[in-house]
Amino acid sequence: MQERKASRLPSSDPHPGLRAAVVSSDETERWNAREALNAFTELVWVDEGLAQRPQGLWIGDAKTDVVFVVLPAKHARSSAPPWTLIAQNSPCIVIVSDDREAACTAFEAGAFDFLLSPLKKERVSLCLNRIRRFLAELQPPTRSDHRPPDPHRRIIARHNQGMSVLRTEQIEWVEAARNYVVVQVAQKSYVLRETLTQFERRLPQRRFLRINRSTLVNIELISELRPNDHGAYEVVLAPGKMFPLKRAIREVQKQLETA
Repeated sequence: MQERKASRLPSSDPHPGLRAAVVSSDETERWNAREALNAFTELVWVDEGLAQRPQGLWIGDAKTDVVFVVLPAKHARSSAPPWTLIAQNSPCIVIVSDDREAACTAFEAGAFDFLLSPLKKERVSLCLNRIRRFLAELQPPTRSDHRPPDPHRRIIARHNQGMSVLRTEQIEWVEAARNYVVVQVAQKSYVLRETLTQFERRLPQRRFLRINRSTLVNIELISELRPNDHGAYEVVLAPGKMFPLKRAIREVQKQLETA
């Protein structure tokens, strides 16, 4: 069967195309999912970069924004699926299955989202919108963010006992908590009333790295990028704290080498 490729959106379109791929150990199910997803013309297919290996599925040199992994019914609920997805070039993995209960397995394996097949237009659109927002948040601040060339080296943290002066190089990691951020410095945590994006603009860009939607880490404290049992990676900091990595591993490696 000859696959139909989705065309790229014209440059005037407000929503740029998402580089996508569909993988499955069952070629028929992969084809069916690909045909259903062809209705979403913002998806730009890069399946040419895919390769099949004996131990499982591999995303090759094709850089993707999202990979749809179609689980055959007999594997959907398996706690240890007979496939291994190594998607080091894609920040978003979406599991597709006709088994609703497979969602638990999907999210435990670090999936970005789960889609129940047959696919529904409204649900897929919601998923793609979430991916766009997530990818936008991963982008480094631009000049339009009005981020000063040399952000504040000190940050004031107000609390019930008064105010603490935090030096940015002492910050280990920052986590989002709705409209607040939790800033970790040594053995203490400080809660500030601002979003993670707002707080990120106050930090030296080359020192801090957004590793997922809700976490910033101090690059100088990253000691290891450790693969887990599901083919994804975790960021290990010198204090021993671990966080899931939702960015492309090669992109993170490059930033670590140039920071």
